[in-house]
Amino acid sequence: MSTATTNESNAGLGPYQYQPLAKGSGDIRLIKIVQVQEARGNDTDVILEIDMFHVPSVKLALISQCPDLQRSRLVGPENTFRALFTIHHSTQKTKTELYQPGEQVMLWIDALCINQVDVAEKNTQVPRMGQIYRQAKGAVGYIGAPEPGRDPGDGFLALAWFGNAPVIKPPEGIPADQSDPRFQEWYRSYQIQQENEPPQDFAEALTSLFANDWFLRCWVIQEMVLSRETVCLYGYGQDARSWSLKTMAMLIERGQSAANHRHDLNKAVKGSKARILELEKAVQVDSWRVLREDLAKKPSGLGIVELLSRTRFGKATDLRDKVYALLGLMNEEDVPVIRVDYSESYTAAQLFRDVAVHCMASLDGPATLVHAGLESSIRGLPTWVPDWSTMYRTPLNTGIYNACANLFRPINVLPGRRKLSALGVKVDIIAHTGIPMTYPDAQLEKHRMNRSTRDGTPDIFGLVLSAAILCERLRERHPAGYPLKHENWPDVVWRTCCVDRNWAGKRVTGNDRLSFHACLKRFGFGEDLFAAVKLDEATGQMPVQSASRSFQDSGLNEAALSFELMVIEFQKGRVLGTTAGGLFGSFPSTTKVGDIVVVLFGGWVPFVLRPVEEDLFELVGAAYVHGIMDGEWVQAAVAADEPDLLRDFVIQ
Repeated sequence: MSTATTNESNAGLGPYQYQPLAKGSGDIRLIKIVQVQEARGNDTDVILEIDMFHVPSVKLALISQCPDLQRSRLVGPENTFRALFTIHHSTQKTKTELYQPGEQVMLWIDALCINQVDVAEKNTQVPRMGQIYRQAKGAVGYIGAPEPGRDPGDGFLALAWFGNAPVIKPPEGIPADQSDPRFQEWYRSYQIQQENEPPQDFAEALTSLFANDWFLRCWVIQEMVLSRETVCLYGYGQDARSWSLKTMAMLIERGQSAANHRHDLNKAVKGSKARILELEKAVQVDSWRVLREDLAKKPSGLGIVELLSRTRFGKATDLRDKVYALLGLMNEEDVPVIRVDYSESYTAAQLFRDVAVHCMASLDGPATLVHAGLESSIRGLPTWVPDWSTMYRTPLNTGIYNACANLFRPINVLPGRRKLSALGVKVDIIAHTGIPMTYPDAQLEKHRMNRSTRDGTPDIFGLVLSAAILCERLRERHPAGYPLKHENWPDVVWRTCCVDRNWAGKRVTGNDRLSFHACLKRFGFGEDLFAAVKLDEATGQMPVQSASRSFQDSGLNEAALSFELMVIEFQKGRVLGTTAGGLFGSFPSTTKVGDIVVVLFGGWVPFVLRPVEEDLFELVGAAYVHGIMDGEWVQAAVAADEPDLLRDFVIQ
């Protein structure tokens, strides 16, 4: 028997001694909560008594009793203790898809059931976590708790309104527990009210819910995706509320897809001090739903690059867990090449490079490069190796472009695994850049409110202004229209600002153009975008500067807001710029004048390279270059049959 505490009141007990798991046996440890002792008048003096025992994982459903163990003190993370304490109270009083009130449940918690100081045990147990989640009856996700004094139920009520169901209080006779089948049956028949004011403290309650880092922990992904059923607990101890993850995912999906979602959300948070940035975590829940659906179609697992890119926001104390936490979701080709090694000698940099080398030998090579670049936070990592521990910029949706015109050539990792060689076509050299849209988290909230930041980072008005100024210079050189296609210059501006894609992840349509014109009108650009950015000789100012209106004064135009939020999202970590030959594009924020634009065979998008020395380059990152995203440049280069146009680029 082990005792877990929130303080050192049991300091007299000896530390718990893990008994080694039999090698090659497939055994795991399980936990059963025996009892809880709470000292009256002192919320921090709580003792959990648990039994921990070994069991073959194939017999999880057959365990009915535990052996007697010597009483000792088990030290674990505080959040693990809070989760166990809350689970105990929930199982005593709440009916969910996983347990009945009063039912004794057996738990597997990685923080306790794996001896965290035994490297050899971690190396063998971590790869089996996916199997454990699949065999278990379900998973309990402990989200955390709101600030003192706030009812955890307020967060779920706010989420319900976010899902376009403002009035969620069920009629008398229907339980308020959102995971109860009777509640879900009533909710399915509920007529959603399209026009409704948000509940009181909507923004604060919702952001309080999503402020919990649980939504971003990389180890949560496997639990939520692989488990048959999942119950989420929010709150602490007896005050916690339970919800089915399916209910949460349904509301978030509905909220994201609702036509008036963004308008309603901004109306609700206007003037609020709540951190709207936290709402981005809601997207993670929806991503788990999509992963479950994708795995149902591909039960053998998904590709490693796809998984890492889709879970990049996940956070881990040990950066190697960014990869290891996805083993249960990977396909059979990728899992065997992943070296699970928690020894100090095998670093995250080595793991990330090993993953990149493996991917370069497959069709995923160029797709891997899309997530790499100069901004790595890991010292010594080659620029072609993605640093999965951070987010450089909003990634381009490679599935909608075809810059390489379907021409594929293998990428060769050179001896020493520090450099690679890729065949491609040089497009042009960077001639001018605008003001970069930085990506640090500290700036995102300011971007959300469309306000200029103190470091000069542009808001949507500044971004469109920068685009118009850059294109006005090109327009003077190419009055007949944009190079290659002779496209109208205003179309070049708006399509490049949103990298020619919309919220649905597809290429833009006429409706998206209407939202761009609404944006121009809202900020005083008028009908002629380029006339608005020409300097007035008398005043020395641009007409648009005096005509523009601030975000707060302009009101909420739904069409304009759609374009603004879309551009701000897609341009994070990027900078607009032009090439010497007159092309306009969106490049990584670290792009400099003199960098070159190339298209690699097999790469669906162009890349920016920085010359280091003769025939040697660094990868700056992936780019959107208007007019060449469908293979136009590559097709012209191949048709010209000029040897100088095709070359191997060596990247370090």
